[in-house]
Amino acid sequence: MSVITLCLPSFDPPTRYMSNFLKRYILPRIITDLSLRSIALYRCVDQRMPFQFSTRYSNVIIGTGHGDSATLTGQFMNVLWETGNYDPVECEGKIIKFISCETGVELGPDLIRNGAHAFQGYTKIFAFYAELNLRHLLLPWLDSTARKFLMPPIESTMALLDGKTNEEAYDIEIRAWQHQIDTEDDPEIKTILEHNRNSLVMMGDPDAKISSGNARSHQGGCPCRR
Repeated sequence: MSVITLCLPSFDPPTRYMSNFLKRYILPRIITDLSLRSIALYRCVDQRMPFQFSTRYSNVIIGTGHGDSATLTGQFMNVLWETGNYDPVECEGKIIKFISCETGVELGPDLIRNGAHAFQGYTKIFAFYAELNLRHLLLPWLDSTARKFLMPPIESTMALLDGKTNEEAYDIEIRAWQHQIDTEDDPEIKTILEHNRNSLVMMGDPDAKISSGNARSHQGGCPCRR
């Protein structure tokens, strides 16, 4: 059985949107699969101490939050992981997927060096447009503009949960971005879609995948595909 830590901060429009997409599509997928269990860190629970505890008992870490090149934050910008400032047991042998800005620059490679089995994230700011109104703040997945930006990472995350490998899930997301780019008429939106596609990276074992057993510890280098 695989245990998944799911990071779901929700305190501003970007985190509210992405967390609600994860709750809408990813959490039900985990709940209905008897081989998966989740530890959902939602809102104020998504802070350093609960995160530190839950990662030790998880095979997989998925989530969103504000980030920079060396840091992933949770609720109210509480630092969850910072390059060089965590116990390697928190990432050792784990498959990690972050939908957040820039964590693929320093934090992702650092997690791999400390034993993470696989990592997917972004090397630049993860940007998206949304039609902010009361209805969409309550039900963000109904926002047709935001869906263009937020469904590609949802598709790759679903692929990981369906047993696809690190590389297969990466390729699925790249194709999803490309589909949005190819069907988009607005040049400004197309540029942002291309920006997100080009900043996606995968690291670690390309054949790593989620299974009902424990993730294997990854030994070796830090292959990175851009």
